Amino acid sequence: MDRRDFLKSSMCVGSMMAATFAPAAENAKPPVAPASVGKDLGKAKALPPGRYDEHIHIYEDTAPKPDLLAKRIAEAGLAGGCVYSREQAPSPRLALTTRMTPEQIVDHVVEWCSASPTLYPFYWIDPSRPDAVELVDMAVEKGISGFKVIRSNGYPCDGIALDCYRRMAHYGKPLTFHSGILYDGMPSSEFFRPVAFEPLLRAPHLKFCLAHISWPWCDECMALFGKMRDAGWRLREPGAKSTYPDVPTMFIDTTPGPNAIWRRDALLKLYTTQFRRPIADRLMFGTDNSVHNYSAEHTRKFLNFDDALFREMELTEKEIDSYYRAALEKFLFT
Repeated sequence: MDRRDFLKSSMCVGSMMAATFAPAAENAKPPVAPASVGKDLGKAKALPPGRYDEHIHIYEDTAPKPDLLAKRIAEAGLAGGCVYSREQAPSPRLALTTRMTPEQIVDHVVEWCSASPTLYPFYWIDPSRPDAVELVDMAVEKGISGFKVIRSNGYPCDGIALDCYRRMAHYGKPLTFHSGILYDGMPSSEFFRPVAFEPLLRAPHLKFCLAHISWPWCDECMALFGKMRDAGWRLREPGAKSTYPDVPTMFIDTTPGPNAIWRRDALLKLYTTQFRRPIADRLMFGTDNSVHNYSAEHTRKFLNFDDALFREMELTEKEIDSYYRAALEKFLFT
């Protein structure tokens, strides 16, 4: 069996495993659930014109202030974005971790996003938990828009983690990973290098994002992006004119991570090389801001930096809209 056949067979196994978690529909074809699954939270199903922040965190158990959050995001010149829930305790990384149940964590992030139809709640999940697949089901039922993973206790696809990701793909829900060095006081960097995410090729249909352009391994992140984009052609049947459909789709966000010279270097490489065309609708803006004190100044710093560089590179209006809006729309809804 060659590598193409191995990957195809492992993708098929993943599809079948995902299908076993829910009753099989008669003549069911793809392992992707209808968009209607889950509670309707009144969220926009397409992103109106504007700019969006793909990377906002909740770090405390304090009562949500959704109106204030929406106001501060608007003051920063943005129209919405994605909000990541609290991390489940116990955590070896954070001194202040939540003691809320998983259900309470989901309700908490949903409430933070309740003041705007263009704020989308993401559930921060540990894919190594034995109940991870069931937690995906629970979060989707409650109306979660996507998932967040920072796996500092092992490689991102080890153990039962792939089952968890396949379940997300079953529902068509996107997943953002931390990638790149993590300032956590632990020897964890090997778990966050982009090449560690190659096994996601065995998670059919998954939409996933590597955050922070994997800084300082930005070149490695771009190389992985190229490999993922190529996989559909690489795995197609000999002589086929269309790509093999059962492959994951990779996105990247530009959340710091990379500042100043490193950020400039990464964006120049993406937009002045062979990646310029493939990166369309796959590169997203993010800030790593906090819901508790969303900083307009912090956001504008990166908006101004990126805008100046885009003018220098003479990006088109369509490319700029892709970066600030359309890529996130595809991440959330396609």
